[in-house]
Amino acid sequence: MDVTTAKRLEHIRGILDPGKVDGPPKLLLFSRSGFTPELRGLAQGRDDVELIGLERLYVGS
Repeated sequence: MDVTTAKRLEHIRGILDPGKVDGPPKLLLFSRSGFTPELRGLAQGRDDVELIGLERLYVGS
């Protein structure tokens, strides 16, 4: 999974009606094959993006 997916989800989040959501939704990205280094860099230090791979899904954070 790469940055393109995160950017697409950010765009979708941006067009949500603010009156129908309680604060900005987090972006949860699930992948069984991993994440590109660029996506990991984008997610690092951001509270609104979480990368969930198989290890985290089955073992925990």
